[in-house]
Amino acid sequence: MAPLPRWKRWAFAAVVVVLVVGAAELMGKAAGMAVEGGRFSRSRLQAQRDALLASGGRTTVGANVRWARDEVLHPYLGYAPGGGAGAPGLGFAAPEPIQRRAPDRLIVAVVGGSAAHLFAEQGLAELGARLARLPAYRGRALAPLNLAVGGYKQPQQLMAIAYLFALGGEVDVVVNLDGFNEVTMHPTENAAAGVPPAYPRRWDQRIEGLFQGGTLRLMLQRVDLERRRSELAGTFSAFPLRASNAANAVYLALDRRLERELGATDRALVAAPGGAGAPGASASAGGPPTARSPASAPAGPPGASPRGGVAGEREMYERLAELWQRSSLQLSRLVEASGARYYHFLQPNQYVPGSKPMGADERAVAIIPDHPYRRAVETGYPLLQRAGAALVKDGVRFADLTGAFAARAEPLYFDSCCHVNARGNAILAELMSEVIRRDTDAR
Repeated sequence: MAPLPRWKRWAFAAVVVVLVVGAAELMGKAAGMAVEGGRFSRSRLQAQRDALLASGGRTTVGANVRWARDEVLHPYLGYAPGGGAGAPGLGFAAPEPIQRRAPDRLIVAVVGGSAAHLFAEQGLAELGARLARLPAYRGRALAPLNLAVGGYKQPQQLMAIAYLFALGGEVDVVVNLDGFNEVTMHPTENAAAGVPPAYPRRWDQRIEGLFQGGTLRLMLQRVDLERRRSELAGTFSAFPLRASNAANAVYLALDRRLERELGATDRALVAAPGGAGAPGASASAGGPPTARSPASAPAGPPGASPRGGVAGEREMYERLAELWQRSSLQLSRLVEASGARYYHFLQPNQYVPGSKPMGADERAVAIIPDHPYRRAVETGYPLLQRAGAALVKDGVRFADLTGAFAARAEPLYFDSCCHVNARGNAILAELMSEVIRRDTDAR
């Protein structure tokens, strides 16, 4: 039998390669869909890798999120975005925080944590456009002021506005979008270390020189994991890997493994000895020695009940809600005394029961059944809602937005924490503008 011509051999080899690559791509897509619950997208994974590269492995939210960058200690705000964010030495996330009122401008400041920061980035322009159509603000150009920083919780919002006013800054409207951090950060982080509930998150680990025992090793381990995650993103961002389903499925598996290791390291850090509650720990981390309330007693590992049982846990969440309520009341009085208007909104969250219908794709991304934040939200949010009703009686312009997405089946949450996409923030802007419209109409 005569040998096949060379061109036929090459053609046969090419067909085999195409079939093998095609099969690998189909299997890669199937594997990615299985891991992601059907939401497997090369473009979305590349956007995640771009964010990881921009942040040095810290966040998958996006390169424009300033709170994801390096942080520095701040004497009044607890901590602030590093890397020269904001005016030199001031510590605000906004590039030009010191603004002056003018008849043709509407200065709208947003305070809160990471959800508020994303709202300011994605929804504040929509809110400003709607406010400009109201008689009270008609024709005034929006001057946005993003003062929200990831992880901030009361009284940091109160301190941020007080500090801004002390420096001579002015505002027309303050929008406070918060609540989630106030009931989740302390139980899952500070409580285990004996840090007071009014202190910034992970305060004991932010204090230089406090690392004891294996804590420094764990911190270095976390930095190394961030570096490895960033390098992995860089490798799979190169062509042709970024265009391959099979390569993206491999990337997804490797990245998820690093993400789990980061989570385990964070849990070990929270439980590590040498925190504010340890013998001989610095008073800079835990404050002057005082009789501890249930809200400042160690709570054990994230997701576990604080020592003292169910009654102690309930009282801890009540104290957190009271701190949030008092801080908002004082913030309202401060803002109103300056001649501006204060609007407080309780942010929505996917772990609030019945707050949003979800399809399989969104649920796979947004819900982790045993997430420690879930228990904190289910326990703490009813207390925040009760405290919000009390704020209204005290004259605070407060609105509960936990039901903002109750009739919205479209995917809005993009992580298992608390963050919504641009469409979700546009919906919040619409609801906020309606609250402000009713208030201005009643003047």
